[in-house]
Amino acid sequence: MEEEQVIYSLQGLHFVEEQQEKKHEERPIPPPSLTEVEEIIGYHFKNKELLREAFTHGSCKEENSFSYERLEYLGDSVLNHLIAKLHFTLYKKMSPGELTRLRAANVDTEALARAALKCNLHSYIRHRKPLLNGKIQEFINEIVEYPLHSYGMIDPPKVLADVIESVIGAVFVDTDYSMEDTWKVVNRLLHPLITPENLMKNPVAKLNEVCNKFGLKPHTKDLWTKTGQIEIYVKAELIGKGEYKLKKIVAINRAADDAYNNLFEKVGNKETVKPHLNCSTKHAKRKERKELATIEEQQEKKNTEERLQPRSLTEVEEIIGYEFKNKELLMEAFIHASTKGDYDCLSYERLEYLGDSVLNHLIAKLHFTKYKRMSPGELTQLRATNVDTEALARVALKYNLHSYLRHQTPQLDEQIQEFIRGIVEYPSHSHGLIDPPKVLADIMESLIGAIFLDTNFSMDDTWKIVDRLLHPLITPGNLIRNPVAKFYEACQKIGLKPHAKDLWSKTGRIEIYIDDELTGKGEYKLKKMVAMNRAADDAYKNFFESVGNKDSAIGA
Repeated sequence: MEEEQVIYSLQGLHFVEEQQEKKHEERPIPPPSLTEVEEIIGYHFKNKELLREAFTHGSCKEENSFSYERLEYLGDSVLNHLIAKLHFTLYKKMSPGELTRLRAANVDTEALARAALKCNLHSYIRHRKPLLNGKIQEFINEIVEYPLHSYGMIDPPKVLADVIESVIGAVFVDTDYSMEDTWKVVNRLLHPLITPENLMKNPVAKLNEVCNKFGLKPHTKDLWTKTGQIEIYVKAELIGKGEYKLKKIVAINRAADDAYNNLFEKVGNKETVKPHLNCSTKHAKRKERKELATIEEQQEKKNTEERLQPRSLTEVEEIIGYEFKNKELLMEAFIHASTKGDYDCLSYERLEYLGDSVLNHLIAKLHFTKYKRMSPGELTQLRATNVDTEALARVALKYNLHSYLRHQTPQLDEQIQEFIRGIVEYPSHSHGLIDPPKVLADIMESLIGAIFLDTNFSMDDTWKIVDRLLHPLITPGNLIRNPVAKFYEACQKIGLKPHAKDLWSKTGRIEIYIDDELTGKGEYKLKKMVAMNRAADDAYKNFFESVGNKDSAIGA
């Protein structure tokens, strides 16, 4: 017993947990009753092995040679698209930001974990992680306080959300990739969905928004690594604290919620600052007047700018090989927010939101069916490279789609020209070394969203056009890792511990050192991540591609 206590104090809780789990590794696990699960979800599988796979945790992978991870990857894309489509059609006046927040509340880890508990699906998971049951029971106890959603105040076990997504993926495959049939199961599992009426904001967002309204500047004291606590202050006064030792973001959310409750009180539907802080609202009113004046000045400036005269959108139909039944959808797909007041239809933002979910699902489905031995992590990386901002921006340039964009923001043209010059050095993909204008990716996604609507929500018809536009796709054979990941993985293989010196806020520069020696540097003043990627790429070339370290870089 004394020896065990020494081990506990030296190695910590996780070591003890591993020892406990090892004792149970050989314990036989009874298979779930497939009939019961089918009754719960209201769907009977043609291929029962898919259902078995959907409930097999990675800890049982050796025994069955499969786990639910790939089905979870596919199910995630199916679920996100189905909810995006539902909200897009139901809430026609909602902005993309509001739609995104509403979807996230319905498909995040906590929402799906609650769905798994409601349907008792957790009891059918095949796993060799006895401590997992304790974590699930802890979550069951915690959700009593939050009947609908805690918005980050508690920590749901990811395995519960995984099972919901893997079941959705299994149903999608078993129905021969039918979105309509899969939706029937999803609707049953997730009912009732969170609606705009009962949607609440994340505690951090809620606190920052109201503080900004009253001209307050909260700041955080991070004690998490030592105590698991986060403290929030306004004017040197402690206004909120939160504690959760297992996950920092939960502690932050709890601190923000505590700060909001201590700082503000609701009078009717409006927040007011509690008197004890003696915070005047005059600053907020002056700020609101100043913001209003700025908006009016911007509007006046916008109205005096010369209108750009883009080319005929009929040419776009010829380029993409599709003729729209509803021409208004095509026009909407090319209207930037800066000019939406000058046209009868909306800007492309809502179509972009829908098109993003369509595109991500189409590529996820393609890779899932084509690369049957790829892990979910590899599939995710491959998909990201094919649908990230740079990949889509390149496609927009390839077909000259940017010249059809209706906008009144001259800076966009300058950014596009800079990107055109930047891609000369990188014919395929820079993987973060250059900064693509988001607007180029936006019009690709909005165009895909418009096609999806015009084809009466046909994935097959939309895919024909997407396949043509994105050809050739990046494959596992020509996939290159992000410079930061590539450099740090190579360093880890030979036991090096590089560190970065952050000079970006002052000079736009990042420097990377190995053993206090400058190994690489990167500069880009507009976006810190680009500077970081350039520094990592430079460090890799200088250290691993130099003559003295060539052997070390092999396989890196």
